[in-house]
Amino acid sequence: MKKLIVTMKNKLLLLALSSVSLFSCSVKDETDIYHGSSDMTANLNLDWNTVANKCSKILSTDFLPDNTYFCNEIWWDMTQGGDKQEQFVKGNVSLIAQSQAIDVLIDAYNRTGTNDYLSKAESILASVYAANGQSYMDIASYASSEFMGITLLRLYTASKNDAYLTAAKNIYSVITEAATSKQPGGDDSEKPVPGAIGVPVSVSQPDMRTTLSNATAVIFAEKLFNATNDQSCLDFASHVFSFLEQNLFDGSGQAYESVNMNELGTTIQSQDKTSYSASQGLMIGASLALYNHSSDKEAKAQYLKYANLFAQFQVYGSYSTSRQIIYKQFPVFMPDYVGLPGAVDRSLMLYRGIFFRYLKDLIGILDNTDTKTYRICLDNNVESVWLYGQENESCLWGTRWYEAPYTGEYVSSTDVSDPYISKKVVSLEAEVAGATLIEMKAELSKK
Repeated sequence: MKKLIVTMKNKLLLLALSSVSLFSCSVKDETDIYHGSSDMTANLNLDWNTVANKCSKILSTDFLPDNTYFCNEIWWDMTQGGDKQEQFVKGNVSLIAQSQAIDVLIDAYNRTGTNDYLSKAESILASVYAANGQSYMDIASYASSEFMGITLLRLYTASKNDAYLTAAKNIYSVITEAATSKQPGGDDSEKPVPGAIGVPVSVSQPDMRTTLSNATAVIFAEKLFNATNDQSCLDFASHVFSFLEQNLFDGSGQAYESVNMNELGTTIQSQDKTSYSASQGLMIGASLALYNHSSDKEAKAQYLKYANLFAQFQVYGSYSTSRQIIYKQFPVFMPDYVGLPGAVDRSLMLYRGIFFRYLKDLIGILDNTDTKTYRICLDNNVESVWLYGQENESCLWGTRWYEAPYTGEYVSSTDVSDPYISKKVVSLEAEVAGATLIEMKAELSKK
């Protein structure tokens, strides 16, 4: 029996927030939950290691109804008073959501050394493999496969189980093959360079390249190099990054959503310059991956400069320096999904956690005037989600980090028969994003 109890204090808080939460796309109109505090922090006196332990435990219990893989949501039927957790709902296996959730458990293991986290991560991975047709690959998304490859390599590092390394190598082989030019006919004397044409979205979309599929490939390849010391992995990462540099980001630090190429992957047909927080975060990660292994001082400095530019674009460009709360999933020119979040791809909720995972890495390396701002940005988001994004310290997060889960939050239409109208829902994607953020805070708090 689980309850989500709204106390009178929380009701008043939510009522106050509701009066200002339907903001416009202007950053200046967003809610200032820190009430004008000059340092933008609430200065919570919490043991973040203890908080992270609680959040990771909730993820690994409440979202594992039958101890297999993570369910896609949990919900309460509020027509019955909300006193009973009415049903766990299992959905199709989303490799990106499952891998990010498993990563939280690996984070917890690395932070605490507690074997229970590692054994649970391995058990869940085995269930994902079985449910996904005895495969770690997603034929509809190379990016999802790359995310799973990164998780496999993290598990290999933690457990030294060679099976995870072998599985990651198999995924990597498919990715490199997809990113290798297949010039029809002509002189074959020039051997195609793996990665030079970028990584397509999928088998069915061979002409489209996204930042998601390519930046993740760079990070994946670098982690495989760390596990194998195979120089070809770094070469591949470098070639893919060059493709990104030429086609999927600009000098401002904005990472584009996608680019459509010709059949050979050599000419741009069109670009979608929408920017997502995951793309910005993954480009930070990709830049740092090559920074970590560059012996040339100029190249090393350039990769760090790139990482900082991608962070600056998200932090300074998308959100005002006086309110660095990621209320919205996107830069300010993208409208928030106020009222109908269920109509939006749930993976978008996951993206915030991905951004902060790699921003945390940059904070650990960068030493300039931006470092403090990035730390404040992360701290503010942590404090926002802890103070306002949950009820009664339940560690069950709403879709927005300034508002707790509420009845009808996932309604995706105006139809009164929509099944989500009477339900209070917590999705796996929203839960993982919050748990990832808390883990990043706990890790930084140790330093």
